[in-house]
Amino acid sequence: MATDFSFMRAYGKLHGVKEGYLDYDIRRARRENAAVDAYSWDEENQRWKKFSELEEKAESGDAEAAELVQRLRVIMR
Repeated sequence: MATDFSFMRAYGKLHGVKEGYLDYDIRRARRENAAVDAYSWDEENQRWKKFSELEEKAESGDAEAAELVQRLRVIMR
């Protein structure tokens, strides 16, 4: 099993994403040279969401972002 895109794998697990869909997203992220901390595709803005940006939002007081950061870290342990 590949170990790249661990944030995307954790996010998928958190949301119950089916393996085939997750594999598709990871292949796409590889093709597009997404950042290693990419965790989800943002359809509206046509870009990969990055965990580092999520952490910044959490640190600036965004409670929703802080909860997601915490939940992803627990899954990744």
